[in-house]
Amino acid sequence: MKRAINIALISLLLAGCVTSRQLQEQSTIGPFTQFSGRLIIIDSAHRWQVLIDWNGTPESGSARLTHGASNRIVNIQWRQDRIRLQDNLDPARQWRNVSADELQKQGIILPPAAIARILSGDMPASLSSKHQNEWEGAIGDTSVRIRWFPDSKRLELTDVSHGRKAILIITS
Repeated sequence: MKRAINIALISLLLAGCVTSRQLQEQSTIGPFTQFSGRLIIIDSAHRWQVLIDWNGTPESGSARLTHGASNRIVNIQWRQDRIRLQDNLDPARQWRNVSADELQKQGIILPPAAIARILSGDMPASLSSKHQNEWEGAIGDTSVRIRWFPDSKRLELTDVSHGRKAILIITS
């Protein structure tokens, strides 16, 4: 009887160790609500890189994109699904509303609120884990693969259907 209890206790301890080890291997992204870094966009029509200053949550926020070579500065603000931007190369420098589709045409795969949700560590339920730090699924109409490299704080978003890629590198 004592031997059976000891075996049961050892089994429970080992099961606990396996569970805690599995939990440690399942790393999450963030939360990152405020940071500076680089954003790299790669697709067949666009290839550009900017510095990014991010301050946002899924509910609302802002991002400042600065292109060093041209001195172009684009400010983006969002409140849930409403997105607007201001471009310093626009003579009027007026804020204008933009759609997620317009941003996709420039290579930005997901709207800012969706990116903020991922950066906050809240992976959408429509995505499933494929490997450690890799998820696939659909967000809206976009089929995406997300890869997180925690050591370098690098987030890769790939539009699987169209071969577009956005790389975000968080530096501070």
